[in-house]
Amino acid sequence: GFTPQPTSSSFRLFEPLRGPVVLRPALPRTSSTMPKGGLTLDISSGILFQTIINGIMLGSIYAMVALGLALIYGILEIPNFAHGTLYMLGAYIAYQLIISLGFPYWAALFCSAAVLFLIGMLIERIAFRPLYTQPMINSFIVAVGLILILENGVQAVWGPAFKRFPGASSSVFHLLNITI
Repeated sequence: GFTPQPTSSSFRLFEPLRGPVVLRPALPRTSSTMPKGGLTLDISSGILFQTIINGIMLGSIYAMVALGLALIYGILEIPNFAHGTLYMLGAYIAYQLIISLGFPYWAALFCSAAVLFLIGMLIERIAFRPLYTQPMINSFIVAVGLILILENGVQAVWGPAFKRFPGASSSVFHLLNITI
């Protein structure tokens, strides 16, 4: 494996682990429960499963963005790197519909998707369609320009401060010591 070399003899930035890494529920620390030569990470099963659920939920968001990007590239053969920025714009549109206009959660998401469909059609017709016969680098430049325009437009309209997006439900589900 990769072992980084220290920059000097007195300072070691990376220290390789020696012995096995043992993951198990927290136990009282006594000499009989400590593995010899290993590192013990005390992780309760609830925290471990909670982290797995959180990873699955975050990973599904990343997968949705990646699948959309792959679908657009597969059909149009144009890499639209502004795809994630369009997801951000859709979230802000849904936020505005819920907060300012009082839309229900699911209606706001549907309307936001419809608005983004129209914006996507407009971007394809105006920005990308003239570039179908041009070299691929031109599409890259347009996509990066769209990122800058959309991000700065969102900051101009909604500001740079963090916004809390209201959830579909205020209820919290507990299942086997896991919060969903």
